[in-house]
Amino acid sequence: MSFNFTDAWILQSIYCSEIREHGAELVDIIAYADYSNHAILTYSELTNSLVKLLHAGLVVQLGDNFQTSMTYKAWWTEKSKDKKRIYLLKAIEETEKYLNKNFQNLDISHDNSIIPISESDFKNSVDLYINKAEKIFKDKL
Repeated sequence: MSFNFTDAWILQSIYCSEIREHGAELVDIIAYADYSNHAILTYSELTNSLVKLLHAGLVVQLGDNFQTSMTYKAWWTEKSKDKKRIYLLKAIEETEKYLNKNFQNLDISHDNSIIPISESDFKNSVDLYINKAEKIFKDKL
């Protein structure tokens, strides 16, 4: 199984959106993904990547939230410890390399019968994010 940019993008978005042991809410993952790559995730991108990342043990689901595993957190902490500044797209590229180097031999069956997020929950979270962003923009005018 190979990992792609989208998998790394989502993994980094979860990591950067986490609030301690509560994990990251879907709306915050969507917001960070947009911030880091100037694009709103599609439902397919998110669910396909989450299935892979969950099977690899790099993400865990906490109710409606998601959290990166200690394995990923330890690697990222070590990778970024001496850096004063980390560019967002560079972080995603490094994460993609890490995924393909360390997890490419995993037999991750793409069983989409176990999709961790419903399409309606995803759409509601995207709408919530867009409404918040529009309100912030209008308030600044």
